[in-house]
Amino acid sequence: MVPAVGSWAASSNSFVVRAGRTSRTSSPTARLSPWLVNVNADVYTIAVVDSVVYIGGAFTIVAGQSRNRVAAVHAVTGTLLPLNPNSDGTVRALAVGGSKLFMGGSFAQVGGQSRAQAAAVDLATGAVTAWDPHASSVVQALAVSGGTVYAGGQFTGIRDALRNYIAALDTTSAVSQPPGIPTR
Repeated sequence: MVPAVGSWAASSNSFVVRAGRTSRTSSPTARLSPWLVNVNADVYTIAVVDSVVYIGGAFTIVAGQSRNRVAAVHAVTGTLLPLNPNSDGTVRALAVGGSKLFMGGSFAQVGGQSRAQAAAVDLATGAVTAWDPHASSVVQALAVSGGTVYAGGQFTGIRDALRNYIAALDTTSAVSQPPGIPTR
């Protein structure tokens, strides 16, 4: 079984793609899709919404064009889409909620704006939003449910609140929710 979002995994009957290279697993019946997106370094996270595949990782080039660690490609054609948030460090987690792409990783800036380990980008404009939880260390997992972003990683603080390795954050303000009381 392959997890939906937030990590790379492969079953024993599939192809694995890393940094634009493919390697075949042991199954002679596995078939590689003609869908191809060339990247110049590792992809660590994928989120899919409708016909868009969002990718995050350590790459700086996608389909021959500059895309620093986050990009969007068409799910059917593999065509690179205009989204270009420009992260200055590795993106390890992506999640889509409403009109925002939430990003987590080991970065200090996104789109030229200070964002410690987590940020959100408006999907319509590509602009970095005001959402800024300011995690104390690397964010490695994200999930969105309703008005809450769940974050996991190596952090022990969100803004000034003590949050050891996991936190629930408001999707608009990035305020850490009290344990057990997520927003709806």
